[in-house]
Amino acid sequence: MTAAEAPPAARCGHVVVKPAVERLSGDRVRFVDGSEERIDQIVSATGYRISLPFLSSSLLAAGGRDLSLYRRIAAPAVRGLFLAGLVRAPGGLLPVVETQGEWIATVLTGRLRLPPRAQMWRAIARADRQRFPQESPRSVRCDPHAYRRLLQSDPRRARRGVWHVATAADARHEIAVRPQRPRREQPAA
Repeated sequence: MTAAEAPPAARCGHVVVKPAVERLSGDRVRFVDGSEERIDQIVSATGYRISLPFLSSSLLAAGGRDLSLYRRIAAPAVRGLFLAGLVRAPGGLLPVVETQGEWIATVLTGRLRLPPRAQMWRAIARADRQRFPQESPRSVRCDPHAYRRLLQSDPRRARRGVWHVATAADARHEIAVRPQRPRREQPAA
């Protein structure tokens, strides 16, 4: 963690980052590096590492805070696999998870069809990095407001016949996709 990312108490020297705890003994803590301290409080900051031990890594692999999911929900390589809540949304997760659940419901009920896999992979690669430019395109960190607007716009665009694998940055550049009507056969000359 950089000094800019640290909470105010840490920047003032009131909080000290230490390695893993080896042993607790009364008000003393022994750390795995061999150091020992008298401690008032312990804050366990495990970080944000995604782990999916119930899935084969050949189906979906998590790498730290990176996860390749279309709309941060659907696994392109595994049709029908949806994961909600694997989002790092500053300001609160519950509204985001609720919107993800609504989005999943629209897919499961057929009101929203997922694009082909190749388009999902392109959308993942083009993810919006304006607010968090240091994050990878597969990062779970997002702007919760822009992300929820994007999820809510998908079913609306699908109903209007306007669909594009947009990201929050290019949602305003919608492309109309309308099914072609079959051409009438021309009489033979």
